[in-house]
Amino acid sequence: MSRRAIAAPPLLLLLLLLVLLLALTGGCDRVASFFGGPAAEGTVRVDADARDDGAADAADGDIGPSIPELGVDAGSDADMARPQPFELLRRNPFGDGTAFAYIFPHGGWLFLGPSQDGATARSMSTDGAILNTVKLTFVRDPGGGGQSSNKAQSPYPSIGSAGCAKDTIACGPNNENGRGLFSQITVKGSSWIVIAGAAVDHALQHIYMTTDTGSTLTFRFVDLAAALGSQTRTLSAIHSFADRIYAGFVDESGKRPYLVAQSTLPNLPGIDAVPGSDVEDLVATSMVGLQAGSLTGIDAITDFNDRLYIANGGAWWRANVVAPSNIETAPSHWTQVTPSSGNYSVLSSVGANKRSELTPADRAVPAMVTWGGRLYAARNTTSGPQLWVCDPALSGSSTDCDFGDWRLAARDGGNGLYSRFDNTALARVTLLAATKSHLYVGFDSLNGFALYRTSVALPAAASDFRGDLDCVASDTNCEPLGKHGFGKPDQSRILSSTTSTLGGGSALYLVVGDGTAPLAVYRVAD
Repeated sequence: MSRRAIAAPPLLLLLLLLVLLLALTGGCDRVASFFGGPAAEGTVRVDADARDDGAADAADGDIGPSIPELGVDAGSDADMARPQPFELLRRNPFGDGTAFAYIFPHGGWLFLGPSQDGATARSMSTDGAILNTVKLTFVRDPGGGGQSSNKAQSPYPSIGSAGCAKDTIACGPNNENGRGLFSQITVKGSSWIVIAGAAVDHALQHIYMTTDTGSTLTFRFVDLAAALGSQTRTLSAIHSFADRIYAGFVDESGKRPYLVAQSTLPNLPGIDAVPGSDVEDLVATSMVGLQAGSLTGIDAITDFNDRLYIANGGAWWRANVVAPSNIETAPSHWTQVTPSSGNYSVLSSVGANKRSELTPADRAVPAMVTWGGRLYAARNTTSGPQLWVCDPALSGSSTDCDFGDWRLAARDGGNGLYSRFDNTALARVTLLAATKSHLYVGFDSLNGFALYRTSVALPAAASDFRGDLDCVASDTNCEPLGKHGFGKPDQSRILSSTTSTLGGGSALYLVVGDGTAPLAVYRVAD
């Protein structure tokens, strides 16, 4: 018997011990990698159901896996083998099939909500590893113009939901019977959560606010009955600027839409906002163009160079002072700044058609953001999406956006009417967001939502944006960042989004789905 034959069994034993050690310390992927398998360095492969929160864990603390799910929805094995620009944080986070929710940072957490029954939210760590159930509670407004009409016992556990039975705890405090806006604003240095229901068949009279961050959010009412109308349906936009809160509402009366400025913050249990001291109706119905359609709201509110901007499908307006009064008593405080370009007027904006649960696709102007010292605006027309950029230096004031300062950006084919990177499947623009490093633009598509980004200081052309593997977005074969739907074509819609620097890193967070199936939450590293 040869010495080589005698040495073989110890070598085999060592090999088996090595494989066992790899399995214990790194899992099957490290074993696969040792034998030349598909796992790539820096990529963690996790079971696709690892972050799917079913009914079984909907009521507990929902402590999820501690490892982010990188690229798990990328599609093919080849895609999954390479590091992806996105992470799937949670799928079906409410455990009840909720298909749409808002997302925002508050108190060191990411908040999602409300659930489809309007009764809960979720607070989530930035990596999705911790998911907490958050209850909502609303106290009764005992008097004033908008006294709570729900005859059920207070406190109320829901903001309301579609089809809820009047005067039951399934509806909101004022019998709100639909979900409205759920958002965050910072006022006078403090972070506030703002929520509103929808009154699809009666007057909306309240919004609700809280600074709470724990497992129960106790909301304070803001009675706005004296500043709103009898056919106001839901809160459509909210923004804080210069210690005031600006709120836009969907309305279908002859005075549509409503835009109010709130200057007083509520203490518990709430405030009956008094016109002239706590709140002012800015009389948006007298701002020419904003009354487009029989059901009209304010789509977007932002500030740029110390001026407030508002927009919907009919017109865009700018305040000329830091704290504008209503346009009827102070007409010099406001200027219409709708783009004068023929590229704007030749197309018709999409019209409002919903009284509750507004998504970006329901808005003619889903967002307006500042990037590189310029103001960008996303616009949905009846035939395709557009991206507009304001260069204040082009006309009038060197700091304000005027009629002639707007230019169509990222144009198809270099001179087309749309901003969709020559991809006709991109139906509507549903995301426009700026982080520390990138300007992002996203679209709904039946092929799966599409996301692009740019780090160019003053992007104007489609070639300034990048898609998957940093390809030039205007190139014919360039796919969106992470591919359509992040590898899942059924994820056709971007339902809400936010940016955050929680944890010290800048990131974009997306809530996606098809509007019917349970939603999913993703993080895109900046």
